[in-house]
Amino acid sequence: MNTKKIQHLIEEAKFYILTNRFQEAERYLEEVLKEDSENPDALFYMGLLNEMLNRFTEAREYYEKVLAIDPNYHSAEEHLARLQGK
Repeated sequence: MNTKKIQHLIEEAKFYILTNRFQEAERYLEEVLKEDSENPDALFYMGLLNEMLNRFTEAREYYEKVLAIDPNYHSAEEHLARLQGK
């Protein structure tokens, strides 16, 4: 899968997250992660999706994966900090 296709799938997933269509978003993100398991954007949005579904342990794990790949991914840092204590 090329970079353009991956980016398109991530954009689709973001749209579905914004419209509360979480199953569709998850399907697109899983497709990206199947192809590129270390894609920081896909991992971040999986974290966000899990956070929105109150699956805090899973969300935390995704944010930690993002930061292991890209320590300067500030959105993941912010969300992880917010999850402390949940």
